[in-house]
Amino acid sequence: TKAYDMTWHHLILKSMQEYGLNGRILGYIKNFLQHREFRVYAKGMSSPSKFQKNGVPQGEIISVTLFLI
Repeated sequence: TKAYDMTWHHLILKSMQEYGLNGRILGYIKNFLQHREFRVYAKGMSSPSKFQKNGVPQGEIISVTLFLI
């Protein structure tokens, strides 16, 4: 349960390097994972913004691949 939410960004990037993926693709994935911000909306109000430190975004095509890595 919530496996996508618990995936460590550092481990994904480290694993990619171990697989020999470097350069632009590694930079792209790093930028994709970092600085992700979210809020919770309920009953017309929103929570303060929080940064996502772990996990991959659900609904993104590349998230499945990153989760498997």
